[in-house]
Amino acid sequence: MRLYCTHFNFCRNYRGLVKEKEKGVLEKKTPAQESEIIKKKWRFIELLNYRCQNIN
Repeated sequence: MRLYCTHFNFCRNYRGLVKEKEKGVLEKKTPAQESEIIKKKWRFIELLNYRCQNIN
């Protein structure tokens, strides 16, 4: 379940987060991009290779 939720937030464009840029070009964002956690959409392989840091 965590993998699915992380994929949804970091890798998948969300329909409700489409904004129009200059000259009618649409910009699609992931929820993580909208909340400014990441700058670019992750590929699935990047998600699988991400190493979490131990926060203690």
